[in-house]
Amino acid sequence: MNFATVCGSLVLKLKGEMHYRSFIDQAKDVQKVQLGVLTKFLQLFKDGLFGEAFQINKVSNVEEFQKFVPICDYESLRLALSDHLNYKPYLYLKTSGTTGEPKYIPLRQTTLKKFKKYQLINTYSQLKAVPEIFSGKLLAIRSPMIEGYFNSVPVGSMSGVYYECLDPYIKAKGVVPLWVLGEPDYSKKVAFSLIFSLISQKVTCLASANPTTFFRLKQIFIETRDVIRDCILKGNFSSFGESYGEFKFKTAPRVKSEILNLLDIDSPKLIDIFPNLKAIVTWKEGPCSLSALKLKDELNPGVKILEAGYLASEGWLTVVIDPLEGICVPAFDNYFFEFLEIDEHLSVSDRPLRLHQLEKGKKYSIIFTSLDGLIRYNINDIVEVCDFFKGIPCLRFVQKGKGITNITGEKVSEIQITETVKQVSRKLGFQISNFFCVANERDQRYEFFLQRLCSDHSELSTMLDLVLQDMNVEYKAKRESQRLKKPLIKWLSANGYSLFCDYFVKNGQRATQLKPPVLLYRKDLPENFLETLVNDN
Repeated sequence: MNFATVCGSLVLKLKGEMHYRSFIDQAKDVQKVQLGVLTKFLQLFKDGLFGEAFQINKVSNVEEFQKFVPICDYESLRLALSDHLNYKPYLYLKTSGTTGEPKYIPLRQTTLKKFKKYQLINTYSQLKAVPEIFSGKLLAIRSPMIEGYFNSVPVGSMSGVYYECLDPYIKAKGVVPLWVLGEPDYSKKVAFSLIFSLISQKVTCLASANPTTFFRLKQIFIETRDVIRDCILKGNFSSFGESYGEFKFKTAPRVKSEILNLLDIDSPKLIDIFPNLKAIVTWKEGPCSLSALKLKDELNPGVKILEAGYLASEGWLTVVIDPLEGICVPAFDNYFFEFLEIDEHLSVSDRPLRLHQLEKGKKYSIIFTSLDGLIRYNINDIVEVCDFFKGIPCLRFVQKGKGITNITGEKVSEIQITETVKQVSRKLGFQISNFFCVANERDQRYEFFLQRLCSDHSELSTMLDLVLQDMNVEYKAKRESQRLKKPLIKWLSANGYSLFCDYFVKNGQRATQLKPPVLLYRKDLPENFLETLVNDN
């Protein structure tokens, strides 16, 4: 690293360490801090239509809060958040809703300041794990922070907010110009980002919420290599369409030659495209765990994969303490947290617990109240306490709460499907990075859709069936009684999983924050849609 980079990294570490130590100091009395967050919420929202709707004026302690205020989903909050807030949000974060209408999550400017603090702590942890992570350029696949307006308030994305909360020193290292972020065609946006990355030859950090994004990035590189080659030779983007001809760039002769040689490689890996890469920041838990593991095949051994933390449009819910080990603690100074324990049969308790009452190894449905107006909000996520740090429970995202299917009483979960595929992959000696499973109620069976990373294995269906039986006694009983048929294997085509992901993007989910389901009902997808994703043979 050069002198300027060393100095910049040192200043970042000092700033991050200051916020890190302040955050950890508060953890000495988490209960007190949590009560302070709740008290502040009650003060902010006790008056006006919002306060009346939720009887906040009757609440003076946690017990009364839980008595008078029901657990809410977004639809029960929609009117209050759009019309009854007693403040004007700085920003709305837009995400898909369960009814077809999008969710608009309000964000205060004071909350944005908290997010910047969390990002500095994340950066501090990343620099400790990989000192050279920001020695070069940063390629973040994301959406813009501002994309439109709702009720005269700017509307944006969490991935855009996440990036904007970076320290200016790191944002200056972004390799993608602003005009690219506004490109509506996702494939073109990624291709443009690739070209700027290739020209710079200095990308040391890749960032995107979902690890499948990086496989899609490589696929777009391969699919558009001829167009990229034309752009490199012309020095502009006109090969993607005449309207892009105004965007020009210069490439040094040596760099141009190296890019053209790279474009001739039949099956490039990510490390071929980003030869100076030091780290990837992404989700590593839950349904993303297998894809994150498969990323290692695309990289040199020295490239680290770092946990991005548990965040959604509704909130920045954890702060990353150790990105290598995935140690993340709740953002306890900005949200009042409650948890409903989930037992081994996936039944949800109705007794709310607080942070100091959680136990290691147990799973919980997470409920939180934010200073932005989300009140006892059920985000429909399941988390697990994987450890404790300074007495604070460390949370690991497991799955969406609705990731459960039930054809005939077996209640199969995303956790069980993910673990089944993991175990079978290990037993057979190959990795399956992209997959999902559907419950076919008509045929009374489960169908596994797998990316073809190996030759067909005659025992694969049997092994998936037997491991799932070990995972789920009810499933085993239904199989033994033949109420459920043996699972089917469907091999996805080369772009089958991308098309599967694209379906959810087209139906409201953000490409940069996509969490494709691992388990769902066939009936919930368009008729014959799944057949378009598989190989004909």
